[in-house]
Amino acid sequence: MGIILVVFAVALLIMMVAYVFHQKRERTASLRAHAEASGYDFEPEVFDSLETRYAGVGLFGRGRNRHGSNLMKFREGELRFRMFDYSFYEGTRSNESHRTFSVVLAETGWRLRRLQVRPEGFLDGLAKLVGAEDLQLDSVEFNQRFLVETPHPGWATELLHPKMMDYLLQAPPCTIEIVGDTVVFYVNYHLDSPGYLLYLAHLKKFIRLIPEELRVDPHAEPSD
Repeated sequence: MGIILVVFAVALLIMMVAYVFHQKRERTASLRAHAEASGYDFEPEVFDSLETRYAGVGLFGRGRNRHGSNLMKFREGELRFRMFDYSFYEGTRSNESHRTFSVVLAETGWRLRRLQVRPEGFLDGLAKLVGAEDLQLDSVEFNQRFLVETPHPGWATELLHPKMMDYLLQAPPCTIEIVGDTVVFYVNYHLDSPGYLLYLAHLKKFIRLIPEELRVDPHAEPSD
């Protein structure tokens, strides 16, 4: 009986691994077809070090065994867009979890300021009660729905103007990080092709709503 159970367990493990491999291959094929139809460059693996290329983006510094895949990239004018799957492991070895994300980002070529905007969770609400930092803006609904963290509150207030806040309240939820010249949107699950199109449109709308006066040439003299 013991041998039968071992054989069954091994067979089940092999089937699970085969299923995961098949799903991964099917996903790559689907996104490759979407990229080719859209005129994007496609790479099945993201070979460059994301935590180096986008230094300061919190997502890319988390966990271990970080891995990017199914990279779709293209350029529109001065904007460079990238969309890809991203994953890592976190937790202790005895209680390890595999985290998966979909990322849509744009390299703008502008000198922006550090900012994170994300939907507020239950623990964030508790943290606020004990004095955690959170930028408060001129919208009660926005303050209730989002957590805003930045070392540049004046700049963030200009960026999150009333029209921008109204848009984000209606837009699909995600975490937004701005570091250097890069605007990063991500969700903690895998998007399919229509999902990537949705969040790409979301990112483009966000960028269009960035005030002209905040689109600073990186070679210009910095101001307070």
